[in-house]
Amino acid sequence: MARRVCAAFLGSLDVIQAGIAFRALQLTVRDFFEEQLKALRVRSLDRHLREICSAQGAEIETGGHRLVNFSSNNYLGLANDPRLREAAITAISEFGVGGGASRLISGTQSPHLRLEGALAKWKGTEAALCFSSGYAAALGTIPSCHQGRRDFARQTLPRVADRRCKIERRTPARLSTQ
Repeated sequence: MARRVCAAFLGSLDVIQAGIAFRALQLTVRDFFEEQLKALRVRSLDRHLREICSAQGAEIETGGHRLVNFSSNNYLGLANDPRLREAAITAISEFGVGGGASRLISGTQSPHLRLEGALAKWKGTEAALCFSSGYAAALGTIPSCHQGRRDFARQTLPRVADRRCKIERRTPARLSTQ
């Protein structure tokens, strides 16, 4: 809607006036975002990417310091396991480094099916489904748990996904209640 209003406004002006009005609009938007960023910086809430100069592990090297990594998803310490590294190299040699698109669009590769089959057998279930991240798993499973039952979504999920929960588990729960 804002684009239509802006286009209608600019359309009523001649070319030079439209250019000036567009530039003023850009500056206003830029000023708004600069003010928002400044407010975040004052409260030390702005975020910056940190370069990690080592492999993922219990300790990492960043900014010339070795630090204990309390924020990792490498719970089992498998990110640097030599067996997994070798398996990844073998898989890359055979299948390349990407699927090209989602499994539903371009198909499921053999390693995914073998992994899901092995997991299902290990867990003693009919099937298993692997996701690319914890966030994707939560987004794909939590909303389906209540299968349209809004009472479940409103009453149970907020108790399960409280403030102590990681953001990737809270977001799908919040989305499923809307």
